[in-house]
Amino acid sequence: MEQTATVRRVMPKHKVELSIIRQSACGHDCSKCGGGCSLMMAPQEMLVVADDPVGVKPGDTVTVESSTQKMMKAAAVVYVIPLVLFFVLYLGLDAAGAGETACIVGSILGFAAGIVGAVFYNRMEKKRHEIQFTVTAVKG
Repeated sequence: MEQTATVRRVMPKHKVELSIIRQSACGHDCSKCGGGCSLMMAPQEMLVVADDPVGVKPGDTVTVESSTQKMMKAAAVVYVIPLVLFFVLYLGLDAAGAGETACIVGSILGFAAGIVGAVFYNRMEKKRHEIQFTVTAVKG
């Protein structure tokens, strides 16, 4: 996965701290989709440490690559698991004969558990630096 980032600082051992503006799933090109997205949402800045084989300096705009497979795994944890837990608990409680209120409450609790799990997974990944970034080019 290739992204554009800004170099915040140069670190020892050919590492740099980068600022990446996290993109939404829709890319905020509302002219193409006809609305439905919230224009009130501000872009989120994500700070990451990347390998720097190119030799950049603070303030440079760079192209950075990350492992697509690991990014997809992270996306699955964040987006898919809460939804799966929501539906599994709803359908499981319904099959067990629970009332509709119990099914709804159980599915909401399952979704919340998925979100909590995603937060812990995100923290663990940050500590392990599982998703690695590499600067590939400096943009003019």
